[in-house]
Amino acid sequence: MIRITQTFFYQGIGLWHPTGNFEFQPYFFNTLVSVVATVQVAAVLEGIYLYRSWQVSYTETQELKKISLQSQLESLKTQLNPHFLFSNLNSLSALIGSDAGKAERFKDELSSVYRYLLHQNNRILCPLADELAFLNAYFHLIKTR
Repeated sequence: MIRITQTFFYQGIGLWHPTGNFEFQPYFFNTLVSVVATVQVAAVLEGIYLYRSWQVSYTETQELKKISLQSQLESLKTQLNPHFLFSNLNSLSALIGSDAGKAERFKDELSSVYRYLLHQNNRILCPLADELAFLNAYFHLIKTR
């Protein structure tokens, strides 16, 4: 509507020179330019809005995944610790009577595993060397049992 009024004003002051009594070409051209520009601006703004919405939902999804994995890990830790401890103590008790050398190594590996578990509760990341040492100690416990 503003473009049409503007074109009519331009015709009135002589900027547009119609060839007939009432020429529609300038009105059509101004309306077309206005519509094309509006569609382009709307497309850019809609793209920006959709990208920001995607960023927010992606961040929320990643946070929820992280929270879910953390709760699963905590749940596993609480379920595993008591059973694991009593099972290993029973194995140690059986080894003490039969082979004192194996019992001594089993005790060292068990203390290494529990030391790792206690330290790991307080930190988020740990060095790969610590992880490998834990895996070796744990594997030795399982193999001996």
